Amino acid sequence: MPATIKSTKLAQQAKAHMRAAGWSYRRAALHLGVSYQHVCYVLNGQRHSASLLAKLLHLPAAKPLPYRS
Repeated sequence: MPATIKSTKLAQQAKAHMRAAGWSYRRAALHLGVSYQHVCYVLNGQRHSASLLAKLLHLPAAKPLPYRS
């Protein structure tokens, strides 16, 4: 299987995992110490980063944000 097809499948899995676990791209980027743009590019197939995809796939359930009035 070519690397681009494999990374596309992993990106789709990472997006689904993040959605189910309550992570936004911005919160995940902050948590992992990378830029929001980098997360976006990797999850949308514009950049390849197997290590970032692995980290995104292993994010725990997100804690709720504190309420702001």
